[in-house]
Amino acid sequence: MALAVHGGTEPTTGTDTTKIKSTAIRKDGRYVVNGQKVWISRVQHSDWMILLARTTPLADVRKKSEGMSIFMVDLRAAERSGMTVRPIPNMVNHETNELFFENLEIPQDNLIGKEGEGFKYILDGLNAERTLIAAECIGDGYWFIDRVASSDGLAPPQVLVNSRGRLRGSRFQVAMSDGRFLWRHSVVSMERMGKAGIAAVPHAPGNVADRKMAAV
Repeated sequence: MALAVHGGTEPTTGTDTTKIKSTAIRKDGRYVVNGQKVWISRVQHSDWMILLARTTPLADVRKKSEGMSIFMVDLRAAERSGMTVRPIPNMVNHETNELFFENLEIPQDNLIGKEGEGFKYILDGLNAERTLIAAECIGDGYWFIDRVASSDGLAPPQVLVNSRGRLRGSRFQVAMSDGRFLWRHSVVSMERMGKAGIAAVPHAPGNVADRKMAAV
């Protein structure tokens, strides 16, 4: 069973997730979902999706981060009963899609946690995801430096040269060190808050990034 889809992003809300328009209205022991999502990846390769929708209108909540809930959605069943998947052509290494919901019914038992507190749950997941991505980017940076250096027979600080022939490698190394420090600080902060431990954040797989980040 594959759970690798997060249905949060919408075409009209930008980066302000609290303004999502998708709704989930409780009715007769089920939730009825209407709305649209965009840039939703891995739909074709997953069995389940975590869907974020408003269960209380924005105008009726005390704080705009309240009134949203998350649900487990059986993707294959949803495709047969109210969810339309429209692939978006792109050049990344996985597919991504638009999703349209028209009276999609979700069992009430598929609600995750408490109704109206979904935004808190989403943030917990995004924090861990972003520290993972940061670790991958830092590890990849070290890997690329080592790869170019070894192929050209140069030491890493000599690798990056601008159009005037001035070395930029030293500044790049400083930036990598700063990024590594901030990454570690964020993971330690999450561990202290009980959100995730350092051991829960994997490193960039399959290359020297594993060894670089393991030594942080």
